Amino acid sequence: MREGEEAMIPSFFYVGRGGQMYFKDTFVPVDFLWQYLEEGYAVVAFLEGFPNVSRNNVIAAIRIARLTLLERYVSGEPTF
Repeated sequence: MREGEEAMIPSFFYVGRGGQMYFKDTFVPVDFLWQYLEEGYAVVAFLEGFPNVSRNNVIAAIRIARLTLLERYVSGEPTF
């Protein structure tokens, strides 16, 4: 992750009990987004299913995941 990008995480997410990450101002776990995408649903379907999650927060989750994956790939760390 590039410098300063860690600072954006608290603006879009929070960590609840048990260490699960949620979209800010909701009770929707970020993991629900990954489950939707793994099942083949589009981001639009996720947003329709969870209208209290903002599109900006979903895009932030995808961007952070992408940057983390790229960082690990470039550094030679395992990605899975």
